[in-house]
Amino acid sequence: MTALVEQPSVYVGTFDAAFLSVPQECLILTMRQNQKYFPLFDTAGKLLPKFLIVSNMKVATRAHIIGGNQRVVRPRLEDARFFYDQDRKMRLEARVPQLAKVVYHGKLRQPARAACSA
Repeated sequence: MTALVEQPSVYVGTFDAAFLSVPQECLILTMRQNQKYFPLFDTAGKLLPKFLIVSNMKVATRAHIIGGNQRVVRPRLEDARFFYDQDRKMRLEARVPQLAKVVYHGKLRQPARAACSA
């Protein structure tokens, strides 16, 4: 995330705590990769319903930047919750037969991905 801004200003945004019902790894992935936000944690390492926004502008009224980013993160977290809920509709054991359709070729390696669909 380097070189995205020249004169960074940091703001704190929040999201609905109801999203914390989704595994925090999914929410963190969504905030970091999709939006370039920095999630915040309590002293025990549990995700808080807050995130840091890095902006390339300093403004007198922060409400516009914070509000805009909060509006942007909400649908992304909704997507994460949707895909998590969809994944939970089928037991893991029921997915095993689908593995027979997967073709693995050692020369086609891809980087490891997080365990979230979002």
